[in-house]
Amino acid sequence: MDEFKRTKKVEIECEEKIKEINNECKKREEKWAKNKKGMIANISKFSGKIRKQDLKITELKKDKYELKKNLNLVGKELKTYHIPAYKIVWRRFKELIA
Repeated sequence: MDEFKRTKKVEIECEEKIKEINNECKKREEKWAKNKKGMIANISKFSGKIRKQDLKITELKKDKYELKKNLNLVGKELKTYHIPAYKIVWRRFKELIA
């Protein structure tokens, strides 16, 4: 009978220890779940910002390309006006005579 009481006592102690460990694991899991939820929210917020910035960068690159294209056109047009003065005088003289 004495041995039965000891084994029952050890069994109860083990069950209590298991309950303590389970409660501690439950608390840690709840804390982890809360932290994980916060991290997921932060990650999604930042990934959204990154996507918006990527779209903006792409748009700016397109604008840059268009501006360079227009600059080249304007540069070519300006080069056509770089005519020496004597050629302009000669043209006007020819128009006057003809």
